[in-house]
Amino acid sequence: MKNILSVLCMILIISACKTKKVITPTAEKKKVVSPNVQKPDIPDATTGKMGKNERMRRPKIDPEQIVAQLGLSESQEKSFLDFWERNQAAMDKLRNESNGDRTAMRSQLRAVRESGRKELEEILTPEQFSEYKKILAKDRMKSRRGQ
Repeated sequence: MKNILSVLCMILIISACKTKKVITPTAEKKKVVSPNVQKPDIPDATTGKMGKNERMRRPKIDPEQIVAQLGLSESQEKSFLDFWERNQAAMDKLRNESNGDRTAMRSQLRAVRESGRKELEEILTPEQFSEYKKILAKDRMKSRRGQ
């Protein structure tokens, strides 16, 4: 009985190996891309450059949500929203004018972030500033996970 089972297993294995389908180069399907289809703006792995459209796909945190979560007063809210607009405009300007010089852009962005942090510490109370940092950290985690 064992001999019969082992022979049957061998036959199955051999037949499975022989029935492997071989695709010849002429039988392969060729991909046809319509000229009307636009290629997605994907970062180039060789240069590490990210296109402007790719940056814009990242989910942006809404300043109105931050205001609501922090429970800001009316004067704080006005100051915060003014700060947010100025800060975002300055960062966008640096990104657009970088001309591919990422090192210089990073150092300038770092300076803008540092001055913005100091300005925010004047607008927010220490408790609100601590909560603000938590909100930003949570947003960064979502963007890294692609949520």
